[in-house]
Amino acid sequence: WHSATFIQGFDISGATPKPLSYAELSGEPINQYSLDYYQNHLRVVTTQSTWWPERKTTNKLWVLEVPERSPGVDVTNPKMGLVGETENLGKPGEEVFAVRFMGDEAHVVTFEQT
Repeated sequence: WHSATFIQGFDISGATPKPLSYAELSGEPINQYSLDYYQNHLRVVTTQSTWWPERKTTNKLWVLEVPERSPGVDVTNPKMGLVGETENLGKPGEEVFAVRFMGDEAHVVTFEQT
């Protein structure tokens, strides 16, 4: 079992939304605060949990570059580019509890459920 999140961006400047970009990341965001758009970058915090053969949790912050577009011109490479990702956030076994993005900072709270 491998959880993944598929993200698709849309151009909503016209009457009909058009697909603009996409990305696939390991894990799942916990809520809407786990995603943020800042200076043409999409920032996403995910948690991926495995239960077999042992319980393991991996928390990551991903930074993706959203493809530039010009009005009326289709994007030639719609895949969002991976700019960076963190190692595991938190201690082993901890999961993401809360995320807040403020400007060029990300604040992530993790916890271990016992």
